Amino acid sequence: MRATRKSGWVLQLVMVLLFGAYALSVIQIILFKTIPVTAMFDMDNNLRSINIIPFHTISGFIHNGTTGGMRAAANILGNIVIFIPLGLLVSYQGSSKSFGAKAIILLSVPLALEIIQYVLALGSSDIDDIILNFAGGLMGLAIYKGISLVLHSRQRILGAIVVFYLVSGICGIVAVGLVQPELLPFLDTGVEYVTEDKPELDGIDVYTKGDLRGSLAAVEEHYVELSTESETVMSSDQENSGLPQYITENHRISIDAATRIFFEYVRVEKDGLLKFKIISRYEEKKPGELSAIMELSDGEAGSMHAARVWYADSQESTAKVLLVTLKE
Repeated sequence: MRATRKSGWVLQLVMVLLFGAYALSVIQIILFKTIPVTAMFDMDNNLRSINIIPFHTISGFIHNGTTGGMRAAANILGNIVIFIPLGLLVSYQGSSKSFGAKAIILLSVPLALEIIQYVLALGSSDIDDIILNFAGGLMGLAIYKGISLVLHSRQRILGAIVVFYLVSGICGIVAVGLVQPELLPFLDTGVEYVTEDKPELDGIDVYTKGDLRGSLAAVEEHYVELSTESETVMSSDQENSGLPQYITENHRISIDAATRIFFEYVRVEKDGLLKFKIISRYEEKKPGELSAIMELSDGEAGSMHAARVWYADSQESTAKVLLVTLKE
């Protein structure tokens, strides 16, 4: 009897530890798969989008030929499988609760995660993710039901759940390693930012966002136009749609003989199996060279180049420094 209690206590501890590791993995994969934890404290971070149309994203994955088949399947299946362990835990801990109560818990968790993702601007919040996560949780309930029909002892059921957690954890690590290895914390992954020939700009730091930033929309002899997007005040109907509304504005900025113009050439280099370097180099240019890059990119979809402006001290309509970013 004492040995049985001890083994039961050990299994409980192992399950808690495994579930803790699982919960941290879910938070990493759902909330921080595209940007780091520190992005929560960046007040200017606006990586936020939302889809409230059921099955819209899923159908896009299925019918969009530009999406890799393996990537699409991994996204759909991954969103289902990742919540099966939660369904098992809810069933085990709430064995006396009704199916409806368990279903509410399984629906509340992914809903809460998507809300957090939207509020903190940590990526795309999608009702399809909630649907798939909920389906995975229900699969966990079904798996627990099957286990309980075969293993009538609660301790044996606990042992089966622990084994399931171990096996699914190993399989999950392998699957993530094949599809999106950068999510695995123990692999040597990451991005290093390198600057070559950083220009001296009379106290202006090129790492700052500048007085104005946007896309270079037009270039003339004595001025440039920058196109910017900003979130606008929404009407009640637009708020009910759940979709943010943006307004596009064009800003005409004068350039003169005192304006310093720089091109920032950005390239990406692989530095190991899963590490990358983003390398920036700067070249000072003349106004006529601005027109040349506009001619090269004319007619290409999404070809407008990112640009930043620092105003002259005396006039906010005249550029002291214009920095245009180009992919090398």
